[in-house]
Amino acid sequence: MFASALLIASSLIGCTDDPAEENLDSGEAAVAPVPAFGFIETRQWVLVGSADDDLDTPRDLAFHPDRDELWVMNRYGADSTLDGASHVIWFGPETDAPTAEFHSDYHAYHFMAHASAMAFGEALYPGSTEVNFATCQESRNDYDGYTSPDNFMGPALWSSDLSVYGVVNQGPPSQLGGSHLDMLHQSPDCMGIVHETGNAYWVFDGDDGNLVRYDFAEDHDAGHDDHSDGIVRRYTDASVTRVPDVPSHMVFYDSRLVLVADSGGGRIISLDVHTGEFSKNLSAYGEYLAEYSEYTGATVETVLEGLDTPSGLALDGDVLFIGDQGTGEIIAYDLAAGVELDRVSTGARSLGAITISPEGRVWYIDTGANELRYIEPNP
Repeated sequence: MFASALLIASSLIGCTDDPAEENLDSGEAAVAPVPAFGFIETRQWVLVGSADDDLDTPRDLAFHPDRDELWVMNRYGADSTLDGASHVIWFGPETDAPTAEFHSDYHAYHFMAHASAMAFGEALYPGSTEVNFATCQESRNDYDGYTSPDNFMGPALWSSDLSVYGVVNQGPPSQLGGSHLDMLHQSPDCMGIVHETGNAYWVFDGDDGNLVRYDFAEDHDAGHDDHSDGIVRRYTDASVTRVPDVPSHMVFYDSRLVLVADSGGGRIISLDVHTGEFSKNLSAYGEYLAEYSEYTGATVETVLEGLDTPSGLALDGDVLFIGDQGTGEIIAYDLAAGVELDRVSTGARSLGAITISPEGRVWYIDTGANELRYIEPNP
């Protein structure tokens, strides 16, 4: 599917001119090659949030699938000397008067330690607008240096119900593990995560350098620790390389392909989730699981190479938006045609995650500047 795209795309890497400028100069009524980017002459970079809104090394952002909310995940929590992550949630983010609230969990020092990525999942029950979300942790479980790392880390599951997240089982006298719904522990230094179906997610395992499918199955309820129904499948053919402090975001495309920013490899890869087969059982560390196994033979392809340090990924139909932290550029790439459409330079100090809003705007975070922005193509 993607093989022919590589030759076309490689000739476009490094192109910084606006492809629509020629039409504008000729006086024709031009259409921007990427409507979400607009034209150089008209686009604006709109600042929405900053450190004044409690942004503290933001690492990911996502629009709630059922509510008018934008969740931005910080690497740090209420006390930046601790390693637990937190969220700043914007309500009505694309209205004239958005508001922001800070939310964190007392027990995030383990269950959301140095969180690198998040992904919303599905409704908690039929008809509910309260969906689960999952986070990935760039941590080896050392409790911010207070203990030796034991690598007992992996993705965690949470409720987006704001009467649950960061509210139930908080601190003394509760002996339960905060508001987290579940956590599985076979992927320290987890750098990216994407939802597939139910409570199943794919993650970028930065420690072992491959992709892993985690199915939490039934959550164990807030604060508990029964992991015995968890299913973990490690796809060893899907090799990826972690870059410390650079999340490697992931998206799900065409109902079958996991697209991954292989930050250390300077490329985007795909894995077909309908391929691969059981190879052998693996020994789980520190917990009993219903299944922990190796899968081999999956179809893994390079979609695009020659990038610097790809990090952010977002999809709008067949157009893949790539945030390259190494260059500060957002690149629009047509997956169906196999061509780069356009790229824009954000000027970000450290370009982080990107996403597409319900209104079709490209939103992104500047991790180094603690800023939340979006591109307004035609103000």
